[in-house]
This record gives sequence, structure tokens and C-alpha cells, in this order.
Amino acid sequence: MASVCLEEHRTDQAKIAIKYRNLHDLHVLSHDIITVDRHWLRKPMILRVRQDDFASWTSTYLRLVQPATSPMRKTLPPTWADESHPAIQKVAASLVQVDIWNPYGTNGASVGKTVCMGLVINATAGFVIIPRSLCPSDLCTLSVIFGDSIECPAKMVYEHALNFVVIQYDSSLVDGPIQSATFSKRVLKALDKTIIYGLNRDDSVPCTVETTVMYVEPLTGNFEPSRFYQPINVDGIHLQIDYLCKNGILFDVNGDVEALWLPFLATEHIRYVGISASLFMPAIECLQQGLLPAECRMLDVEFAKVHKSAAHVFGISEGMTLLHIQHVLSLIHTKETIGDFPGREFIKVSNIACGHEQQTLAPGDIILKLAEKSLTQMSDLGEMFTSESLNMTVVRNRLQVDINVPTVTTSSWQCNRVVWFLGATFESPYYPVPLCALKLYSQIFLTDRRCGSPADMYGLPLHHFLTEVNGVVTKDFDSFIGEIKKLMENKYCQLTMVSLQGVPRSFSLMPSKYFKTVEARRSERDSTIGNSRICEI
Repeated sequence: MASVCLEEHRTDQAKIAIKYRNLHDLHVLSHDIITVDRHWLRKPMILRVRQDDFASWTSTYLRLVQPATSPMRKTLPPTWADESHPAIQKVAASLVQVDIWNPYGTNGASVGKTVCMGLVINATAGFVIIPRSLCPSDLCTLSVIFGDSIECPAKMVYEHALNFVVIQYDSSLVDGPIQSATFSKRVLKALDKTIIYGLNRDDSVPCTVETTVMYVEPLTGNFEPSRFYQPINVDGIHLQIDYLCKNGILFDVNGDVEALWLPFLATEHIRYVGISASLFMPAIECLQQGLLPAECRMLDVEFAKVHKSAAHVFGISEGMTLLHIQHVLSLIHTKETIGDFPGREFIKVSNIACGHEQQTLAPGDIILKLAEKSLTQMSDLGEMFTSESLNMTVVRNRLQVDINVPTVTTSSWQCNRVVWFLGATFESPYYPVPLCALKLYSQIFLTDRRCGSPADMYGLPLHHFLTEVNGVVTKDFDSFIGEIKKLMENKYCQLTMVSLQGVPRSFSLMPSKYFKTVEARRSERDSTIGNSRICEI
């Protein structure tokens, strides 16, 4: 009851120091800090008390949460930086800590708090870069911490296909020596020396290590809908020492940033790789001018490399190979290459995302040219981020074909609507679901379920499409919500789910009053809750 009284009299986003004892260790008094997080649901909280005499529960509505107080301007105290290297002091002034609170498990992200390191791109406008794999959706609460002492709220303003997003804080709230990062024009290659700076695996202490680039190769992984966002069609930088930092930056002896150090999901475990800053410099230049870049675009296909010996079997002639090698030699002489041993392989289409009917590429196509230039490495695909379509020359069925390939915006696979029903999280398909499914059977995709909920007890399978409710086709959220409103308490309902391989299954569930149906819908006008609006159905 004390916690209930505390919740009623505290404002939203207030931090409270508490003392508590664990039931498994009652003789130890623990201390912690909690945050009053009530702004995601506007309706008042319900206090339910069991009446043992009558074996029933009584419900009492608590008063609405008080709005959060306006943040005040604070002065950043002097901070300590490692003086073992002069460049570290320059870089440390551009790095901040970002706390990410995911109240709901959407877009493959886990529920709870995540800590990462952010890079300040424009200190005047308040632009900070953080990994997209740790913050895949704006349905979260973001806080930027400066010097381990000043905390400012932030919001997501831009997302890029190369596994990073841009968040923005109010720069007028911080008075201190915060500097905008500077970037190097050098492209890292194998055996290059670099310095890595980032948080350690415990998210507690920044670590700095001088290391060497081992190799640069395309990122490929096991695409599963249960995984968070991961970049594709990009060359990843692998270091000699890559197990110390979970995210950070790579910089040179002058303190100029050369690459971002980001988490990447491999087949069985999480790996950490670098993404060269040269690949997204057009977006960085816009941010440095205080402007948001144009909406990022991408090719909704996955590329892979194929050796020349195998490419001959697919129809690549000796003349095509000779032209390819000559182009690579010219790049080596101008030092424009990024990968290791460039020109040894061709680029092939390995997978295509479903859901777009205008796709002109096909699995097995070998890309010869992109915009009249030979395609020799993944970094040559940088034009797709700003172009609505690309002219390509491909080899298909042993024939050379010229095609125009349309690109899609990153927002086309963005989560715009979420419904929590009987403890299950239903949302629109997100990346990389289209790369895993044979077909998008509906716009309702089951991504998570609460332990002990009806969805958990009745065995609703994760990563399935919802197609019917009580025999009525519900392939969009409007029809789904319409059928939910017709359901009656303590009476079974039937849900039809379809797997990624197209196998249908039916399940019977009984609605419960303890698991309310809640909807989250994007609303650009309401920025107080991360560009989303939460309502209870």
C-alpha cells in the first residue's frame, strides 16, 4: 500500500530511492532507484484487493498520474578523461550515455532497460547517434546522460538502414563543454591501426584499446523474426580485439571518428563489428548543418558474394571478368577500395523480401553494373540510400539484362501500430520478417507474449500471422479490433494463425478481464510519448 500512495503523489518520470528486501534473502536490506513511468497509458491504475471472507476481488481506480515537471537547465561539472592518449580527450567530449527503456517488446527488442553509448553529431541541435539494434522503434523512453550527472529526455528523429538511429535532446538544458564529433576520410582496411572506445560488456566503465583491423567482409547472418534489426548489404570491420566493447566508435590518432562499433547478430550469438563512417557521410553532413536528412531508402533484397569460379557457371563470361578486374585495379590505384581482396568475387542476389510487387530482381541474379559502374563491393551500393530507383545490369539465366530496380523507404517496414490482446503482442511485420516469410499472410504479426497470460497458457505460437478471429478474416488491425470488441468474457474465442512457411493452425482462448486490450498507434502530433498514442480498447 505504501507503493500505491507513492505512485499517487509522484509526478511522471520522477526518480525515487527505495529500500527493499528480497523474499529469498530477507536478512539483506537492498537499495535501488525506480522511475515513475506512467505516461505510456493515460488511464488510471487499478488497485485490486482480495476479500478473503467472500473469495472475491474489489477494484479501486487510482487517480491519474501527475504530468512530468519541466526539465531545468543544468551545468555540466568537470569530467575526467583518460590522458594516456591525446585523442581520447577530444573524443570523450563527444560521447554520451543513452538509457533506453522499452516498456513493450516491439520490433524484436526485449522489454526493459538498455544502456548504450551515443555519439554527438551536432551539439547545437542536440543530434546523437545510437545503435538501431538497441533502439529499433520509437515506442520507448530515451534519456541522454552527460558526464554521469545530467540527464535529459530525448526522442528519435531519424533512422538509417545501416543499423543506427538519430535521437535529439534539448541542447539548451545542458551547459557544458559538449563538442560535435569530427570524422575522418580514411577508409579502414585490413592491417590498419585504429583505436576503439566504448562501454564494456557491463555497461559500467568506458574502455580504450589500440587494435588492428583483421579483415573487412560483408555482413551475413541468420535472419529470424525473433531477432532485432540488423544491417545487410554492408561491409563489416572486424578487429583483432573485438570482445571488450559492445558499442562505441573507432577513431584515429587525431581524434577523428572512422567507424561506428555496433552489435550485430550472427547465426548463434551476438557479434560486434564496425561500420565505416564513409558509408553514411551524406546523412552526417546534413546533421552537422542542423538539418534532418531525407528519408533513408534501401533495396529490400539481400546480397551475397560469389567467387569467380562459381560465377562462370552462372553465365559470367571471360570478357565480363576481365572488365571487372580492370575496374578493381583502377580503384586500388586510387585507394578507393574498402573491402579485403576486392574484385575476387561478384555480388549475387541471395534473398528477396516479400510484400513488394514491384520488385524486378530475382534470386540468383549476378550484379555486373550499378548506374553504369562496375559493382565490386557492398560499399558501392551507397546510392540506394538516396535514390528512388537504380539502373542495374545483371546476368539472369546466363543472359545479360538491363533492369530498373525500385528502392523502398525504411518507414515502409516501420512499426506503426501495436495491439496487446490477452497478453500477446501483435504488431505489423517489421524487418527482417519479410526476408523470412514466404508471403505476408496478414498485417498482424505475433511477436511476444506475457508469462502467465491466456496467450501463454493456451500456447499461442510466436512469430505467426493472425488471419482469422472466430472464422472472420482479420488481415488488418481495423478488422481485428472490430472482432475483439465483439468477444464476451468467460467465453472461448478461436484464433487462426499462419506460420512463416504458410502452415495454418487454430487455437481456442478464453478472454480474461485481468488482461486488457490496449492499442498503440503512431501520432506525429503527440511528442510526449515518443511519437505514439496509447489507448485502451
